[in-house]
Amino acid sequence: MVSETKTTEAPTLRRELKARHLTMIAIGGSIGTGLFVASGATISQAGPGGALLSYILIGLMVYFLMTSLGELAAFMPVSGSFATYGQNYV
Repeated sequence: MVSETKTTEAPTLRRELKARHLTMIAIGGSIGTGLFVASGATISQAGPGGALLSYILIGLMVYFLMTSLGELAAFMPVSGSFATYGQNYV
């Protein structure tokens, strides 16, 4: 019969960071910093209302672009990236 050993130790958290974790932390930090720096320049030129309006407008444009790319990928799946659609149809 197989004997089972029970451990009374609580599971511990593994404390390790791999290269991909550090890369994602660095990318996130640079995106956040760039967003704050660029926001300051935008607000100084367009004012708070203009900056908010421009971020909303660009956000809507990106939303519609990604929605159409998702629909295209669901309708005509290809092996490759979205650049494959450009090669085939433009």
